[in-house]
Amino acid sequence: MAKVITHLVIDMATGNVLEEKSHEYEGPWTLCGGGGGAPPAPDPWQAAQAQTQENIDTANAVTKLNRYNQSTPYGNLTWSQDGNGQWTQTQTLDPRMQALQDQNLQNSAGLQGAIGSQLNQVNQAVENPININQLPGVNSQAHNLQDAAGIIGNNTASTAAPATAGAAGAGQVGQNWTQGLTGVGYGNQQLNPLQAPSDQTRNDVTNALYNQAMSRLQPDQQNATDAMKSQLANQGIAQNSEAWNRAMDDLQRNQTDQTNQAMYSAIGQGTSAMQAMNSMQLQDRQQLAGEAMGKAQLGAGIDTTNANNATQASITNANNATQTGIADMNAENSMNQFNATMGFNTGQAVLQGGGTLQNQQMAAQNNQYNLLNSNRNNAINTLSALRGGGMMGVQSPNFSGENTSVNMNPADISGNMYNSYNGQMAAWQQQQQSQGQMFGGLAGLGAAAIMFSDSRLKTAKRALARDRRGFRIYEFEYKTEPGVKYTGVIAQEVQSIVPEAVLLGSDGYLRVNYQVLFGGQPA
Repeated sequence: MAKVITHLVIDMATGNVLEEKSHEYEGPWTLCGGGGGAPPAPDPWQAAQAQTQENIDTANAVTKLNRYNQSTPYGNLTWSQDGNGQWTQTQTLDPRMQALQDQNLQNSAGLQGAIGSQLNQVNQAVENPININQLPGVNSQAHNLQDAAGIIGNNTASTAAPATAGAAGAGQVGQNWTQGLTGVGYGNQQLNPLQAPSDQTRNDVTNALYNQAMSRLQPDQQNATDAMKSQLANQGIAQNSEAWNRAMDDLQRNQTDQTNQAMYSAIGQGTSAMQAMNSMQLQDRQQLAGEAMGKAQLGAGIDTTNANNATQASITNANNATQTGIADMNAENSMNQFNATMGFNTGQAVLQGGGTLQNQQMAAQNNQYNLLNSNRNNAINTLSALRGGGMMGVQSPNFSGENTSVNMNPADISGNMYNSYNGQMAAWQQQQQSQGQMFGGLAGLGAAAIMFSDSRLKTAKRALARDRRGFRIYEFEYKTEPGVKYTGVIAQEVQSIVPEAVLLGSDGYLRVNYQVLFGGQPA
């Protein structure tokens, strides 16, 4: 005899039966087992692959968000990505700025020819220094005037010679004056020609200045090159790519301009040094000429005194030689003295005129030197103007660097997989515990635990668990007892799996023997 349970209330926490309704049943039953398997653990290899792919997808998403296109009134910056995932940064100028840039390139190409031609003229001017010896002389005309002064003195002396002894004394006046004038010696004074600085001196100065400038410039240029390579590499620009080559070409052109500027500066300073040396030599020449003029004027003053003394002595001797006819002689002596004085004054004026002419010719020599030097400087200035001119200002777009403000961490796929597994395992363990308590309660009904389990008698069914053999445990209500919750199996599901635990009653409804189904052990 077995007991068929039609109503059963079990405490899920303790497994105790709280309520029970049943009737007697007589029939066979056998033991059975139940339960469900634990959730499978995640595959470590699949978890690692999933995490790696998530990292890559996140990095690509961050890169795409940070590499946004930029647009300015002067040009645009765009990013593009090829099928291999490689990024390319493209900068384009506004059409107006691009037109100016193209025009500048054409102007630059045209200026290169003019600069080359002008550079040849500068080299010729520097390699052929001014020849001081070809400047106008300053001696010949002044010397001619000094010779003329001597002739005037001689003529004056000859016209004043008297026929008497007194006249002979007066004639000695003109002769002594002439000797005093020619005794100055200025007529024979020669000024040494200016010596231009040698080409070797100019080249030494230019090379020293150029080498000094390059000793400071070359390390800076090398540092700039290394910094540019590092910057391009940090920006992800591949070596020998279009962007790489464009940046390095711009840097090389700037460094070439710096080197050329150092050369032009050295040439200019070498030329200035040569001009300074020429000026110093010219000042020395003018000082020598002034000293020679001073000596001539000093000599002329000394000889004038000697000539006056000789005249007075001659007059005294003439007066002492004859006392008769002294009145006539006085008149003749006065005339001779007048002629001698006129000769001296004329010679003095001619001598001073020679000095003035020499100064004028020295000024002309300076003007000629300044003109030649100005022509040399004009060639250099023209070269500098050509190098700095012809370019129209092109406004370059001001783009911000690659944005790095957007950042995100990849999802923890691997961690989430294991967390999900741990949650499933905990839920399964909890389910097993609940099922054990539930099955323990069902199995503890005793040897006559037979209950109505026909699906046709039940409603509001909700699956709670699955036995490892395939049938499920439900929460349900009997149609005859709406609102009252029961827990158990569906006979139709158990019949195909554990048929020995299912009974068919005389009323045509199926029943389940829980003692046979679970055998008193939790599933």
